[in-house]
Amino acid sequence: MPRTRPPQGGTFIYPSLVGGPPPRSGPLGNIRPTYIKRVAIELVKRFPDRFTADFEHNKKAVQELTDVRYPQMRNKIAGYVTTYRKTHEA
Repeated sequence: MPRTRPPQGGTFIYPSLVGGPPPRSGPLGNIRPTYIKRVAIELVKRFPDRFTADFEHNKKAVQELTDVRYPQMRNKIAGYVTTYRKTHEA
């Protein structure tokens, strides 16, 4: 997009930003690192009968099936497994 010259004494404004932000089509989602998604999807594909749409159940299953050291990482994987089961497997 070509830039336009600012008016004398004025500040430069990008033409695409004049109207404000674009409208959102829905609520914003959580952005997760790729490795969280990769591990979660791999677990669901290898052990489909071990995971449900319940976070607490999935948290215990992730603990048993992986060697994740940190509870925060385990919870992120279990949370994505829960979301994945609710949306992709429903």
